[in-house]
Amino acid sequence: MKRIAAFALTGLLACAALLLASCGNAPSTTLLVYLCGSSLESDYGIASENIDELLNADIPANMHVVIETGGCDSWQSHDIPSDKLARYEVKDHELVEVGQLDLASMGEASTLSDFINFGTTTYPADRTMLLLWDHGGGTLKGACFDEKFGDDKLTLPEMAQGLEEGLAGKRLTAIGFDACLMADYEVAQAAAPHADLLVASQAVEMGAGWDYAALVKTLSQPTDPKALGTSICDAYLAKCAASGKDASATLSAVDLTKFDALQKAFEAFASDLNDEVSVPDGRLALTIAAHSSTSFGTDSSGRMSNLIDLASIAEELAEDDWNTSSGQTSRPESARALAEALGSSVLHVANGPARKDAKGLSVYYPMRYDADEIDAYLALSESENYRSLIDGLYDDVPATTIGLADDGHIADGALQVTLTPESRKYVGYVCCIFSERSEDGSPGMPISITYVEDGNWDTLEFSYAPTGKRLLLDGLDLSFFQADHSESVDTLGALFMLNEELKTFRFARMKDGDSWRYEQLGIVNFDNDLGVPSKDLTPLKPGDVVRMGKEKIVIGANGPTIAEAPLRAGAYTCQLVAVDLFGKEVASKVATFEFDGSTWSSATI
Repeated sequence: MKRIAAFALTGLLACAALLLASCGNAPSTTLLVYLCGSSLESDYGIASENIDELLNADIPANMHVVIETGGCDSWQSHDIPSDKLARYEVKDHELVEVGQLDLASMGEASTLSDFINFGTTTYPADRTMLLLWDHGGGTLKGACFDEKFGDDKLTLPEMAQGLEEGLAGKRLTAIGFDACLMADYEVAQAAAPHADLLVASQAVEMGAGWDYAALVKTLSQPTDPKALGTSICDAYLAKCAASGKDASATLSAVDLTKFDALQKAFEAFASDLNDEVSVPDGRLALTIAAHSSTSFGTDSSGRMSNLIDLASIAEELAEDDWNTSSGQTSRPESARALAEALGSSVLHVANGPARKDAKGLSVYYPMRYDADEIDAYLALSESENYRSLIDGLYDDVPATTIGLADDGHIADGALQVTLTPESRKYVGYVCCIFSERSEDGSPGMPISITYVEDGNWDTLEFSYAPTGKRLLLDGLDLSFFQADHSESVDTLGALFMLNEELKTFRFARMKDGDSWRYEQLGIVNFDNDLGVPSKDLTPLKPGDVVRMGKEKIVIGANGPTIAEAPLRAGAYTCQLVAVDLFGKEVASKVATFEFDGSTWSSATI
């Protein structure tokens, strides 16, 4: 018996040792949440909902969750004051106040640095994550718009200053943005000296935000950066899917410990591009590559903003068939090196079906010309080579940029035009306005405004032949425009009256084998006061009344359906419009096409 007891005691001691060792491997962790409520809380209560998620989460003993609140006219729950900055710790499923401060702007570097210093010194841990919560506007607009201080916001330089002063030499395990459009190269550049991992979205985030229970669970476990980032991204996408809002969702995890190599590759890429765009063909190659890369965000009209996927543009330019004229040899090596550096740095991207071409990091590139915006970027960018590139492309707006050598003729059943040779230096894209013909023979309400993909960029010849198709939203004819084009997804938009309010509706056209399928993304919400998109695209729901012109429908119980249908028999007009880098347009003659319901019978100009 003594022998058995000895073995039993030895076994118990071994188990106890294993348990202690297991506990010792679990890192002490602090999650710091910089919660700038803004209009997202005062109008919609979204911050309160995310606080509730944290209160319902099982926070282990080795973890502290610390929140600073501010930036909001009116908090909707938890008795959070709007006239003070308040600090809380989440303990035993309760929000425990640990301090209040005089009201200060959450859009100031000093407010951020003070919170970081408080959190890292009061709750020191093996690893610390900082999460910035609010509206986001990407590289130019920053994040954390404080309602109490005239929507003052944290710019990228202010974020960098707040991190440097608050951390005082310490380093974060991760920095995250539960905010729109913050997965940008320039954001990563600002965060890289201070954190190992960046988790952010290239796109407009869904209103419900991150999955905070999953964040707490993953952050408290001994996971490596890739596993941590992957878990956060996948949990966010799953949360979006649960509410039917995953189509345009994306969240990425970026290894900032590799940013030095990424920055070196980016600088070499920008330097080579500076040389390439000195000749028209090199500039044209860059324009085509940028146009073919997926873009993100929205402007007040519902079109995309000037943030494009950096890996996409690098991969486009890395193709061997890009060559420049005048005897100059193109240099795709730096583009390939940048694509490889991005592939190594971006650890994981969780994408909805309409964002499957997103590769993890965006970069500012002015596909839509705005002189003030360009000047603001040039003052912000830390890359001399890239500043030189953008400045060289847009510093001078010549009186003559693009023109039509042939302003339109019919050949092979298509309207065809040719741009002048001088146009190749300045052309941005060519689009087609396709309309029903009015009784007086002029173009009527556009059926579609789409990019012309059937073009020869070597000869600058472009053509468009009608497809004989229209798009219907639950049987309602859609007049739509193309907001973005990428390898496998087109983003489309339509203006219509929704419940008697003018709205921009966004939907996606996606490759499905040899055909296309369509999926709604939702109503674009843009905050004109802030100049940034609000969180969320709001899907059409059963009972919504949609009116376009005199026709209207009520969305049915199963939600909206977008489908192709044959055009009605009749006469249609088509006009090709070339747009230069500065937004100037030249238009072709108007062509008229006759359709008998199944075939195009004639075309005239």
